Amino acid sequence: AVAAFIPIEWWLACKQDYTMEQGEPIIIGVDAATTSDCFAIVAVSRREDHTYVHYCKVWYPPKGGEIDYDEPEKELRRLINQYNVIELAYDSHQLVSMMQRLRNEEFVNARKFQQMEDRLIADKRLYDMIRARQVHHKGESELIEHMGNAAAEIDKHESKLRIVKRQSDKKIDADIALSMANDRCFSYAF
Repeated sequence: AVAAFIPIEWWLACKQDYTMEQGEPIIIGVDAATTSDCFAIVAVSRREDHTYVHYCKVWYPPKGGEIDYDEPEKELRRLINQYNVIELAYDSHQLVSMMQRLRNEEFVNARKFQQMEDRLIADKRLYDMIRARQVHHKGESELIEHMGNAAAEIDKHESKLRIVKRQSDKKIDADIALSMANDRCFSYAF
């Protein structure tokens, strides 16, 4: 079955004012494509059983062109050097060489995020946490737009779901980056 990922009102209800604490550990989710989709970076932290979005940026391909990966790579390096980044969680489809460079040159933990079973679990966790208002954001326009574009494929037992596009031309990459980062937050003891 395919339905809206979440009612957009759930996401809007998670908006809050907060600040990142000095030295707070963050995880960055990275989802990328070159032509048909976009390149999204979302940075989050965890405080007890709540996740806080601290950063979201999306690059879109120019009409008929490709995203230049130099810009997002420079931005990732800036974030790594400015904040306490403990992991880059990434979809390996387009990002292996960039993540190897970052791992070797910036000494950051860059870990592939499996897009099959792990994503089903992560996307369901994100859904449950948004419903419980345990994911907080500052109203980032890209995340609002991408949440509105997202649908969910739900398994017959309703125990797993996968975030998918509601329409083929609508972007959801920021949601995927958030889902990966949110999930990895819970693999660390903070």
